Amino acid sequence: MDLCKATLIGNVGGDPEQRFTPAGKSIVNFSLACNRLGPPPSEGAERREETMWFRVVCFGRLGEQALNLISRGGRVYVEGRLQHRNFTGNDGQQRCSLEIVANDFMLLGPRQRTDMDERPMAAVPVGGADSDNLDDVPF
Repeated sequence: MDLCKATLIGNVGGDPEQRFTPAGKSIVNFSLACNRLGPPPSEGAERREETMWFRVVCFGRLGEQALNLISRGGRVYVEGRLQHRNFTGNDGQQRCSLEIVANDFMLLGPRQRTDMDERPMAAVPVGGADSDNLDDVPF
């Protein structure tokens, strides 16, 4: 059996964006920034923090939960699989993207939304993705 799994902890770069398939299923995307210390510095220099950006895709019910719970700046744990996607950019050039198709996420910090209560929140497990993960969605 093979394994294609990604586990990320990072800060959300922007509020999630929602689209719908022609069949009406929800697709929610958001960016996630993960920081790490850079390579060892040369003499006298400080180690710099490097940021890697990931595009996270949530389908169906998990996408709806992401749309309602996740907001820019929030700290999130995401678990899912890697997916490679080819597409044509606005300039007509072929491009590729490596995405994380989430099957679960957990909020790790205080909720950023102000329409809910203002209390800090501990880690909140959200639940897995729908079984019909829409693997054949073209975007």
